[in-house]
Amino acid sequence: MATYILDNKPVQVLSKPWWIGWIFAEGSAVTINGTVFINDLGKMCVLNHEFTHVRQQRAYPSGMNAWLLKYLSNKSFRVSQELEAYVVQCHEIGILYGQKSTEYLTFLQEVPLIVGVKADQVNSMMNDLWKKYPNNYIVEYKLS
Repeated sequence: MATYILDNKPVQVLSKPWWIGWIFAEGSAVTINGTVFINDLGKMCVLNHEFTHVRQQRAYPSGMNAWLLKYLSNKSFRVSQELEAYVVQCHEIGILYGQKSTEYLTFLQEVPLIVGVKADQVNSMMNDLWKKYPNNYIVEYKLS
């Protein structure tokens, strides 16, 4: 579908292959080994969420495949990775619509992957993002 440049490195964004539907929820986007699989490029906030996972995978000391194995097998790790990605996603939505990201706490508390996360933890992460990126997107990328 497209190649984006994120942190000066290419990221392939491809249509989801049929087999991903067997493993992951219908309509979801998935990032595997630094490649984003998504069927609706119109959902840029979801793409930002997935680009957060690309960064997480690239930064993981043991490599991208080790990140994926830990993500799939360790619930607390998965929650921490999803929480960061959803916070970024909500921050991006807040910038697009001119709303403070704290308005999305209710949304985040209903996301199945991160249910049980304390509101003050989410609020703290969001406030840190607003301080760090008050007028800019956290995920900056371009089509190559």
